[in-house]
Amino acid sequence: MKSSKPIQPTKRVRELAAIHVGAKKLGMDRGTYEAMLMRLCGVRSSADLSQGGRAKVLDELRRLGAPKNPNEGRPANFDAQPMLQKIGALLAEIQAPWSYADGIAKRMYGVVFVAWLRKPEQLRGVIAALDARKRKLSDIDALPAARPRRARRNPQPERTGGTR
Repeated sequence: MKSSKPIQPTKRVRELAAIHVGAKKLGMDRGTYEAMLMRLCGVRSSADLSQGGRAKVLDELRRLGAPKNPNEGRPANFDAQPMLQKIGALLAEIQAPWSYADGIAKRMYGVVFVAWLRKPEQLRGVIAALDARKRKLSDIDALPAARPRRARRNPQPERTGGTR
């Protein structure tokens, strides 16, 4: 009988996939891609890369602007629930990670991840909290620059650390 455990891709396979995705995101054509591999590691194909070579190529792709993981922290059921999409949009507006919404869910409802919230009113509560944060940040941005504080007229003499 076969094991019901799913087969996990090896680290090598995951790294090779990340290399190909990164090159595609950067819009590299085949010639540019092969030239980068040759310059960095002396190979023409990513299949010939050693573990250190794969790390070098991934570092180079990230240096060039390839995202490390564009969906990092995003819930797996993101596409299935419109309210999670709304939460994602609000997080993007306030430039906060998904862990910020997870913290709100934990604090408000005792649920570790926002994706685990099941009741619509719970998701609406997280949306309301994010919306309040967005308004607070926009109010702070709209405030005029703070004026410098004026010095006191009669400053208190400086105390020394002596005994009484």
